[in-house]
Amino acid sequence: VFGQNGKELEEKVLRAKSTDSRIAIVHDFLLEKLANQQTTDHLIADTVQKIIELRGTHSVEKLSSDMQVHRRKLERQFKEKVGMSPKYLSRLTRLLAAIKLLSNFQGQESLTSIALQSGYYDQAHFIKEFKEFTGQTPKDFFQDNLSMSVIFYR
Repeated sequence: VFGQNGKELEEKVLRAKSTDSRIAIVHDFLLEKLANQQTTDHLIADTVQKIIELRGTHSVEKLSSDMQVHRRKLERQFKEKVGMSPKYLSRLTRLLAAIKLLSNFQGQESLTSIALQSGYYDQAHFIKEFKEFTGQTPKDFFQDNLSMSVIFYR
């Protein structure tokens, strides 16, 4: 989606030592992308901010309604200025919110509960999307943090 910048982002995320570091790297990348002169359009900036505030839980249809713009126009301008669709950013944001919840609860909350709190339909939907973005299951992703493994053996 981001060409060479995306490859550099991927390398930074893979080298990060903690989940919080990974989240911060992606967050900073997206803010930098937004701050770029090419993406200063207020509609797009407001949409990105709304996606982040809502942790990616609203549909593109709902976002376009909230922004009072036709869905296709929002999608087209968003893709042009941000480099990805609003749906893709929403999915990524929702996943990052779920990862942050998983990190914060450290085994005190079930994976199903985390998935539902993060806006997924069910645990299977969460695991599928998690694996799609990270290439790993949540268990594999958190294997370095032994306290997190409690979540997956309940």
